[in-house]
Amino acid sequence: MLLLEGMHLFEEGTVVKLEAIPAEGWKFVEWVIGSEKNSKSIITVDITGDMEVKAVFSPEAKPVQKPELLPKPEPAVIEETEEE
Repeated sequence: MLLLEGMHLFEEGTVVKLEAIPAEGWKFVEWVIGSEKNSKSIITVDITGDMEVKAVFSPEAKPVQKPELLPKPEPAVIEETEEE
């Protein structure tokens, strides 16, 4: 697999298959190709001239942790003792 980042030049008429792979903690949102958007993570682009293709990612939502409930304590038993 070839990982491409940044600006790349392809000959007009080339067909390029692109796959968006998010880093840990991120999720893929969409591809933006000119004014068009595509939410599939794998797309094929026909190079028809000068084009700008962007993969859009956003941070994954962190799950909300519910507070841990502690068990209800047992009532204390106090015994009276007689003093001598």
